[in-house]
Amino acid sequence: MSKSDRNSSRKTLHGVAGKPGRSEAPKERIPDSIKDTSRNIYETWEEDGSAAIEFRRAYAKLSYEMKQGNKHCFLMTSAMAGEGKSTAAAMMAVTIAKYRNTKTLLMDADLRRPRVHEFFQMPARKGLADALLGDVDIIDTIKDTQFENLKVITCGKRIASPTSLLQADRIADILSELKFYFDTVIIDTTPVLPVSDAAQIAVETDGVIYVVMAGVTQREVVKRGYKILKDSNVDIVGVLVNNASEVLPYYYSYDYYDYKY
Repeated sequence: MSKSDRNSSRKTLHGVAGKPGRSEAPKERIPDSIKDTSRNIYETWEEDGSAAIEFRRAYAKLSYEMKQGNKHCFLMTSAMAGEGKSTAAAMMAVTIAKYRNTKTLLMDADLRRPRVHEFFQMPARKGLADALLGDVDIIDTIKDTQFENLKVITCGKRIASPTSLLQADRIADILSELKFYFDTVIIDTTPVLPVSDAAQIAVETDGVIYVVMAGVTQREVVKRGYKILKDSNVDIVGVLVNNASEVLPYYYSYDYYDYKY
């Protein structure tokens, strides 16, 4: 990436979200300790590691949103692929399950490039797609993990046209049922720009966490993804800045997430 592109990305993070406030999405930074995503979540998670510590801080801020608006269901996405949204979703779900000590669900709604089943070392079959097709009840797709209080719904069978399955009424019914059984639901989904899947699902959730790869994703790309979400009338509750330690070490005077995917 050229120096001008990097500078463009720096401006984007500030320009899109601004400083935390009532009308703007607060930014969080994620530590850069997670580098090998080929490892499963059980190998990646370290109780006292920098990633776990920073995700606990992120959860503390997210919990404010949860209490203020009685919110329980959050979607995590990014403008483009490769920005770390899936790993961030998994880490956030583990954090909430462990430190909120309540029933938590992580659902893989990225039916195009699913990753959750890899992180948790489980088969992808019998998951969300199967429930959307009507082949199985969504409750029967829930899988155990090694983390207490955390369950997972994988992507399910691979299908040719995922968008056709993501009908608003069906998604709303599924999420309503899941929220009855779980205190918190975290959803990993597709990036915003390549396909419309994320925006379709987002409108049925309580809020969106937008993941941005600092120094890589260009300003106009970040802004376009952000605008698509806002135009869909969804609540963007926060922005996770990924890779910030490489690009923005002195740029922000307030807390932000720094996370290397």
